Amino acid sequence: ASIVAQPEAAFNLADALWNQRWLETRLLALTILGRLPTSNPDLISERVREWGSSCKEEKVLKALASDGVQRLRKEQREDFIRLLEDWYSSGELPQVLLGLRSTPDLLKDKKFDNLPLIFRWVGPLVRDVDLEFKEDLREVMRYLIRRSPQETAFFIRQALASAHDGKTARMLRPVVDEF
Repeated sequence: ASIVAQPEAAFNLADALWNQRWLETRLLALTILGRLPTSNPDLISERVREWGSSCKEEKVLKALASDGVQRLRKEQREDFIRLLEDWYSSGELPQVLLGLRSTPDLLKDKKFDNLPLIFRWVGPLVRDVDLEFKEDLREVMRYLIRRSPQETAFFIRQALASAHDGKTARMLRPVVDEF
């Protein structure tokens, strides 16, 4: 039986694997979740939110942000955008990290062209850098530069002008080579 042929059984299997709390079983659960049909995107979004808020394991969170939302990102773009919006606006570090870690895969998709949305999400994070996610923020900035150097340069100028301290400049320094 395949994930597509029996999505309910696959969903239940993903839940059972996640509840085992082992790294390998959780990664497998995320692979299954990311391959489930997106006919009911709310179920997938709900599970991603739940698992993302309860997990602290770095490798699992990275897999959740990419593998766990794979089909949702590709097939149900609006639902995926809502999920990202929730993560970015939550104010909770694990959720913000999930947003940051999910954004590069979205930016890799040439069909996605709403860069102002990404700038809106990351703007407050760039202006008031938290050391907990500076590397993830740098990664998003690198992808933004690759997608639109002009828009990103404008964004960086604005961010530096309104930054609260020197952390913004220090965070951005390593990414300027992308220009």
